[in-house]
Amino acid sequence: MCKIINVITAFIVITVFTSVAFAVVIHVPTEQLTIQSGINESENGDFVMVAPGLYTGDGNRDIDFGGKLIVLRSEGGAAVTTIDCQGIEADPHRAFYFHSGEDTAAVIDGFTMTGGYGHFDGPDGWSTGGAILCDSSSSPEILDCIMEGNSAFNAGGGLCCLDSSSPVIVNCTFENNYATNAHDAAIPGYGGAIRCHQSSPVLRNCFITGNRADVGGGMSCNGSDPALENCTFVDNTALVLVGFEPISPGVGGGIHLYYSSPQLVSCVFSGNRCKNSGVMSAADAMGGAIACFWGAPVLDNITFYGNVAESYSSINAGLGGALYCFDADMLIKKSIVAFNTGAQAVHVAYDYCNDTVVIPTLTCCDIYGNDSGDWSGYIADQVGQFGNFAADPLFCDGWGGNLYINAGSPCAEHNNICGKLIGALPPGCGFICGDVDGGGWVNILDVGYLINFLYKNGPPPVYPGSGDVDGSGEVNLLDASYIINYLYKNGPEPVCR
Repeated sequence: MCKIINVITAFIVITVFTSVAFAVVIHVPTEQLTIQSGINESENGDFVMVAPGLYTGDGNRDIDFGGKLIVLRSEGGAAVTTIDCQGIEADPHRAFYFHSGEDTAAVIDGFTMTGGYGHFDGPDGWSTGGAILCDSSSSPEILDCIMEGNSAFNAGGGLCCLDSSSPVIVNCTFENNYATNAHDAAIPGYGGAIRCHQSSPVLRNCFITGNRADVGGGMSCNGSDPALENCTFVDNTALVLVGFEPISPGVGGGIHLYYSSPQLVSCVFSGNRCKNSGVMSAADAMGGAIACFWGAPVLDNITFYGNVAESYSSINAGLGGALYCFDADMLIKKSIVAFNTGAQAVHVAYDYCNDTVVIPTLTCCDIYGNDSGDWSGYIADQVGQFGNFAADPLFCDGWGGNLYINAGSPCAEHNNICGKLIGALPPGCGFICGDVDGGGWVNILDVGYLINFLYKNGPPPVYPGSGDVDGSGEVNLLDASYIINYLYKNGPEPVCR
């Protein structure tokens, strides 16, 4: 048996070594002048490494992997490696076009993409994907990239996903991208940063800020079920241009959902805004942060703060400062909805055509301080039930953008009936390294607290990170010993990282 295992192990080692040994690294621009020529010379498993610099012109835009499963990586990262597409309406260009069924073995890593203008090659001749278009079941991995200052008339100022394309997007920033149709208000632009049509991308640790669209300032989904984790939507806007009389108002400042059932976990929505055009015949603006029509979204550990559904008049109202729901079987868990502006924080619309209303289910949620209503309308009877309450969440500095909570917040894990963290962010208003019990200083009580946590199933450190006093990256008995050494043996100060 041992000989068989050794033979198998040797085979695996040889196979892995051989695959690595035969991977080719192609350097741009020293070995190949353009990014596209580097890709053209590559084969599956190869690396195309791009030196820092500004890349423009043919060969450095409208880049096509052609189905190859390779890694395209910048050597210096997005801060020093930029693809400027130089696209305009009359001469559109985007950074990347995936349409050959690529999977996550096709990787883009560490680029800034700017100046993209979506080609008119989408369904019905729509302009789609200002920086990146993923089509025809193409799902690459996009890492540590910045998509800034790109646009598309119809869909996805930054990224557009069509036809079962579900890329994995990690540690990316979408900033100041636009999807606005200035020519035809009857066909609004969807998804300032991202548009998903029958596609379900995965986003982790992404920052979506300052984007604008007619519908879905940050993101718009149609028949899609994306998964978002640790993503932040800040200051995105859904606004139909003044002067038109559109069939749709500004809908979903942060996200617009239509027959879509995303999973959102530990996300923040702050300062997003939806507006109607100011035209008297325009409909109400809907959903400062999220507007959902049909579908069954799940929202878990979300913080909604300072979002606005803006009203130009008593006729053109702004509905749902944080959330607007129409026939949406939405589940909202362990979330904070605070200090948003609009007619009701969570506006549930009645379906007069079918004489029905679908009411979201809320559990362990704090709705507080919202203009024109907290627990009101169709969700009024859920306060006091299922762990729901209305109390100041005690943000560290909401107006300053710090949406971590105070250790004494009712949304902190040990201060509410659910015994869970409520909202996206834990206590973190500044802590003293080693002050694991939150007492305000480091003493022998912190040692006892730490040991109780480690060995007696006691509560965790009040401030995450405060217990890792030796900076090792984990909390263990060595940290308790470190505190004792610091307190009584003139040892080094705690060095939480």
